[in-house]
Amino acid sequence: MNQSKNGLRKRGVGADDLGAQDVTDASESANGSLKTLDAINGNGVVADDARDSTVWGKTDGGDLFKVPTTHDVLTLFHPSYPKSHFDLLSLFLLGSQLVIFWLFLSSAQSHPQPDRPQTYSKIFFLSYFFFWRAMYDAGLGWILTKQSKRKWIVNLVKHKAWFDENRRPKTSAWLKRQLVGKMGQDYHYDTLPLEYNTWLLFRQVVDIILLNDFLSYVLFALSNLDFLFSRATSHSSVDSPGMVTLRLLGGVALLLFNLWVKTSAHDVVKDYGWYWGDCFFSRGYLRKSTHNTVPLTDAKEADENAEGSEDLQFDLVFDGIFEMAPHPMYSVGYAGYYGVSLLAASYSVLFVSLAAHAAQFAFLNFFENPHIERRYGVRKVLAERTPIIPISRNRTHNDLAAMNSAATESAENNGMQVGRSRSVSLETSSEERTAFESEYGPEHYHSGGPPHPNIHLTTDAEIVASITPPNGVSEVVQEAVTQHDLLNKFFRKDVIVLSGLDLLRSQDQLILLLTGYIISLAIFPMLQLSSNTILHLHFVHALTWRIYYSFILGLILKGQSDSRFLVRHFLEHYHYSPLSLTESPGGRGDRGVKEGAIREAFDNWKGMYNLGMVMCYVSFFGFALQTYHLPTAWTVGDELLRHTMGVLLVALHLWASKESYEVLGIFGWFFGDFFIDDYPSSLNYTGIYRFLNNPERTMSGAGLFGMALITGNKAVFVLALLSYLAHWWFMNWVEGPHMKKLYGDSLRKDAGFTKMIKKLAKQNAEIFEGVRKQLTVLLEDSKHAPEILRVAKGVRDVGEKIGEVYSESSERV
Repeated sequence: MNQSKNGLRKRGVGADDLGAQDVTDASESANGSLKTLDAINGNGVVADDARDSTVWGKTDGGDLFKVPTTHDVLTLFHPSYPKSHFDLLSLFLLGSQLVIFWLFLSSAQSHPQPDRPQTYSKIFFLSYFFFWRAMYDAGLGWILTKQSKRKWIVNLVKHKAWFDENRRPKTSAWLKRQLVGKMGQDYHYDTLPLEYNTWLLFRQVVDIILLNDFLSYVLFALSNLDFLFSRATSHSSVDSPGMVTLRLLGGVALLLFNLWVKTSAHDVVKDYGWYWGDCFFSRGYLRKSTHNTVPLTDAKEADENAEGSEDLQFDLVFDGIFEMAPHPMYSVGYAGYYGVSLLAASYSVLFVSLAAHAAQFAFLNFFENPHIERRYGVRKVLAERTPIIPISRNRTHNDLAAMNSAATESAENNGMQVGRSRSVSLETSSEERTAFESEYGPEHYHSGGPPHPNIHLTTDAEIVASITPPNGVSEVVQEAVTQHDLLNKFFRKDVIVLSGLDLLRSQDQLILLLTGYIISLAIFPMLQLSSNTILHLHFVHALTWRIYYSFILGLILKGQSDSRFLVRHFLEHYHYSPLSLTESPGGRGDRGVKEGAIREAFDNWKGMYNLGMVMCYVSFFGFALQTYHLPTAWTVGDELLRHTMGVLLVALHLWASKESYEVLGIFGWFFGDFFIDDYPSSLNYTGIYRFLNNPERTMSGAGLFGMALITGNKAVFVLALLSYLAHWWFMNWVEGPHMKKLYGDSLRKDAGFTKMIKKLAKQNAEIFEGVRKQLTVLLEDSKHAPEILRVAKGVRDVGEKIGEVYSESSERV
């Protein structure tokens, strides 16, 4: 079903009851409402053969019944109408609110500080209003969702046997009195189905919530009127008389408009839609049979309730307020909130109104819209392959001749007869599907959407032959372009404002980034922050980008290495078309799907990685500049030395990065071997990699520590150390394991620099071992004085220790 988001389809039709219209047509009428005064036939024309205006109901079990007349909530305040116990409870709660407000008002008149009773009144009625608003949006939303999905309320009543005279006679009798007393003469308690009586009971509970919600809001607004609580006879106003007049007129106009919206909506949907009757049963009219209608399944019921062949039709049309605004009872139907805010001239009332209105939209999004989709059908499948536009592609005679010649020659070489059939097998071979599923999993074979047909052709000749006409014949190839293909070709779940964000797409991250920075630039100057606070914010800012660059991107890359996480994400959420016949000479139809997902995943990874790297270093240098102060005396202390060493370390960092890029190229720079398998998996230790296995492991923090030296600030040094440790984690836990898994034994154990250190250590160990042996011989044969012996023995001990250190240098290195 193609559910429209422009409006709320009012309640009154079940998906299995749409005889007058099919499910798609009904879904496209979602901005409209239930119009029960007209009958619509299968062509959408008002039927002239309507028999009568009797309203019929139908339960999900198929039971038909005449819907009795109901009365709106205003009858609660009419003294001549009977009152149920639920009505009395509602009146008691409403009266209690009025009494409490009067007590607050009276206390303000006699209290030495009238502002205090007014404050208490605001707090009480605000809390009371939030309670009833939560009962409405959260409580009713939760209950109605369960009723919509699993008929929870009806099943609860059945389980508790509240209407069962045999099992619960007292409860059943009491409930019967509550319902019969409020209904008219056409209501017959014993003959109506359980679903309808349960709905009548439910609507009385709803009345309690709605009325108390409304009155508590009004009393909260009145609590914000200062003149009601003040004993002063006159008040000065900062607004001019003209502005006060406009505010009052605007408030009254909004209230009158709100009253018109509510009454118009109720005239259309009646009590059935007002109290979510379609969660319990369907309602419509019996009409003479037309085509495309749903006949009554029970012949006996048809004979009893209609003459001849008649259908129960549930009609959806546009009417009244539902033609003017989407979701009128949830959007413009709350204009009165803002009218009250104008009349009260209170920001407190305005913000409370905004919060309550937002809660109502939450009710709409989390209950109403999902219920509509469940009740009135499912969404129309986006991947429906109905051709809507035939596209012609003309091929020249020369092209066709060349293709035909190549096909014939290849076929003859392979001992195969060239066929001229225009049909192509779209079945997927078991080997190809197994290979695809082993890499991406069986759940991703269809890339999260419609099946991607695999073109099963064995040779290039078969492919060319299948699409090549006889020589000399000019061909016009008709390609069916569907709405699904067009949508997925030009639209890739695009972001609308901030809706539809995919945080694994680099452009979506940029949208959030720019939005956040612009908001920050607008807010921070108004806060008048101290320099110390600004410095702390820069530290947090730089640390946040380091976390993103090293840890968040590291985890994404780790997931890509272990389970193809990023590629799987795009396979699940986006559609990719298989390659065409000429683009897939191997006949692998899923090749286009995989290549499309890999290409998009890798493109987005490159964007995220480059963004993280640039912002990580820029934010660090921005924090360092905030702590830097230009020296007044360069030659005093260590200022010149620190600046010199710092600049050298920054230059070393830049040089190492440049040398690394020249060796790695753009493929290695963006970790292409995590995504692409077509590149050769050989390692070439050239350039800076002749000396270091991984220059980033040792030199990635050179520029950071260089800036710490230049600034001479401890916080910059701490941030540099944290950054280095974070990148060390990335190298050891993300890149290192992947390199071992991908390249195995071809990884070099010792870099050129390490080999040289070990070689020097071994040579020096041999030298010191020779010196130690000579000293030993000398001391054993010497007849010098004991003092010389003691000195020689000390030298020998030192030599032995040095020899031991250098003999173990390989392991230490």
